[in-house]
Amino acid sequence: MGSEPRITSAVTVASTFNVAGFLLLLLFSVCSGLGAEEFSAHRIYPHLLDPREHPDYARRAVKPPSWDTFGNVTHFASLRGLPEAEGRLVDYAEEIEKYVNTFSLGDVIWPAYPVIFTSNLGDLADEIKRRNAFLFDIWGYVPGSGPGGYWQQFKPPAGVF
Repeated sequence: MGSEPRITSAVTVASTFNVAGFLLLLLFSVCSGLGAEEFSAHRIYPHLLDPREHPDYARRAVKPPSWDTFGNVTHFASLRGLPEAEGRLVDYAEEIEKYVNTFSLGDVIWPAYPVIFTSNLGDLADEIKRRNAFLFDIWGYVPGSGPGGYWQQFKPPAGVF
C-alpha cells in the first residue's frame, strides 16, 4: 500500500482538475458568445517546461529543479506553517505525516521563514529527507522590506545553514 495510493490520488486529482478546467473554459466560451476566432486565441500549453533549455541555465551556480529532480512525476507543495514552542519546532514529524500521507496534499514542503530561527532546523531537514520529500524554499523573504510585516528582509543566524 505504501505511497501508491498517494501518487495515484494526486495524479487522479491533477487529471480531474485539468479536464474540469478545460470544460469550464469551453463552457465559458460557449455561454459568453465567443466565436471560433476569439476562442482560438486561448490556448492550453500542454508541454512540460524544462528549465535546462533556457539560455541562462548554464551560467548559474544554483540550478532550478527540473522534471528529472522530481522523478518525472508531478508533485504538489504544501505545509507552510509548522508549530513552534520556545524557539524549537515541535510535532513537525506529525504535521508532515498529515500533509504528505494522511491527506495527500503534497510532498514538497514550503515552510515560512520563522523556521530558520528555530534551534532544531536541521532536524526538520533530516525528517524531510528521511521521507524522500522535498524542501522547496523558505517562504517570506522579501529583500528591501523592513521589519513590521510578515514578509520582510532578515539575516539568518550564523551557522543555521
